[in-house]
Amino acid sequence: MTYNLDRGDTVNQLIAAHKRGVHVQILVNRKMWSSGERKLAATLGTKRHRPSFIYGCAGACRGYSKGNLHIKIHSFTQVGSKRNIVINSSGNLGGGAAGSQWNDAQTIYASASLWRTWLRMFNELKADRKATPRYVSWTGGGTSVGFQRTRPGATSEEVYARGSGDRVIDRLRRVGCRAPKGYGTKGKTILRIHMYAWYSRRGERIADEVVRLKKRGCVVRAIGSVTSDTVYRKLKRVGIPVRDAAWDWGQKKSTSGDNIVYGSRCYSHYKWMSVNGSFGGRGTNSVWTGSENWSPPSFSNDEVTFRFTSKTYYNAYTDRFNKMWNSSKATHKVYSEPRYRPCA
Repeated sequence: MTYNLDRGDTVNQLIAAHKRGVHVQILVNRKMWSSGERKLAATLGTKRHRPSFIYGCAGACRGYSKGNLHIKIHSFTQVGSKRNIVINSSGNLGGGAAGSQWNDAQTIYASASLWRTWLRMFNELKADRKATPRYVSWTGGGTSVGFQRTRPGATSEEVYARGSGDRVIDRLRRVGCRAPKGYGTKGKTILRIHMYAWYSRRGERIADEVVRLKKRGCVVRAIGSVTSDTVYRKLKRVGIPVRDAAWDWGQKKSTSGDNIVYGSRCYSHYKWMSVNGSFGGRGTNSVWTGSENWSPPSFSNDEVTFRFTSKTYYNAYTDRFNKMWNSSKATHKVYSEPRYRPCA
């Protein structure tokens, strides 16, 4: 399951797996249908009742014609001796993800109950019609996962976040800035944000919550790639340090591929935040990551967010954040537009 699939090597490997007898079932965003998807369709077919197929949802698969399938999950019933494998990622199966972005991925050996939840989601997405309830979650063994479809009344252009209507805001409101013993730094909760897209009214509402946490004493840092000036100024005004991870500025194809636009051609595509300190009144080292950007289009999309409460996960993400923060070949000052690329 991916937003786009345009890499020839990936397409060929999927076709080879199909010829070996593997049931290859692929869901993609119809708006990004390319030669790769067409080649797969010629081999696998597009009929969803078949053992193998590729199918493109014209909008969000679980409910909104103007949204997108934006989840990036790859699952396998068996690989070697391991069964029920779920790989969640911020990266799509496209050339841009491989050569022009920083992305993350987590491999999960799913329990029977998580696998059942995932199969339910896949089948609802495959059906390509409105599904109820809008939000489905699963929790177990230090991992939580939440799947969402369109919020009622949402559009791809603008959404006004309202309390429990935005799970990112709800999450931030559960962060406490007085860290329990053994967490945070000097009694303060640490909040790190590494967000690809953070803009518009929804992004500004989220920024207001981050500003509130800073004012209450949380230690906050953020890295962005597509961060609006309004969001940046809100953060800067209260002393939140922000670095930019967008590089190689120049002419490029638009996301749809229909136009040539000016922008970054090498950038961080991460979509995660971490908390070391107080969350919901308890100490935690948690990472939330997945497909959701902090911008209006996410409310119209099929999205997924995983939460990991493992110290190992937290340390790995913290290490990555710090390395990029401190490297002049990964992040730079906001408002500069470097013309060179540190990406592959």
